[in-house]
Amino acid sequence: MREKKIAAMLAAAGLETSVAEHKQHRLVASIVTAGAAGTIFIALSTRQNIQPVAAAIAVIASAVAGTWLVDARVNRKIKQRRQTAIEQWPEYIELVALAVAAGDGMRSAIARVGQQFPGVLGERIRDMLIQMRTNGNVGEALIEFADELESPTIQRCASTVSVAAERGTPLAAVLRDQAADARESARRDLMEAAGKRELAMLLPVVFGVLPLSVVFAVFPGLSLLTMSV
Repeated sequence: MREKKIAAMLAAAGLETSVAEHKQHRLVASIVTAGAAGTIFIALSTRQNIQPVAAAIAVIASAVAGTWLVDARVNRKIKQRRQTAIEQWPEYIELVALAVAAGDGMRSAIARVGQQFPGVLGERIRDMLIQMRTNGNVGEALIEFADELESPTIQRCASTVSVAAERGTPLAAVLRDQAADARESARRDLMEAAGKRELAMLLPVVFGVLPLSVVFAVFPGLSLLTMSV
């Protein structure tokens, strides 16, 4: 079970590393970090008294940190690929809407666009197509795909399309509405990210440049007052 979880994590990160290789990377990282910590404590022990218990705890903590760094790298790649797929979703669902409006069924439209769609989302869609061939249910495959990406917009689209397909609602109009919703959601996310970055850009100005400008403006006057006194 543990190996299946690791294999799924590596696949989600887009890495071609096997489970055994990933475990080797974790082992090497723990040995390197523990060895570095041990070397530092040995060097310090020649100059000052080091408690053996504290040194042992630090070495063990360093080994754990090494394995955590390897897993953190994989998790970071998973988040990056997930975010890339979410950003590509509006374009994909618009193409699916056009294919359905042209007369394709939902399954064939998803397959036709997914087979030719580039990037991370295209890979995830092709994996979903394999699952669709296995269980034969488009709605369940879409909902599971949306849950994997953890995007409220895609989850909402998947549930809406699934319900529409079950009730026999014309899918072309539903997909057009979902494509417009995805575009609007992407625009809101972009504006929110721009606002956060704008705030981050102000921090160096407020806490760095502005105090330095005040110092340059006030210091000459204080120096003249001191000299006159």
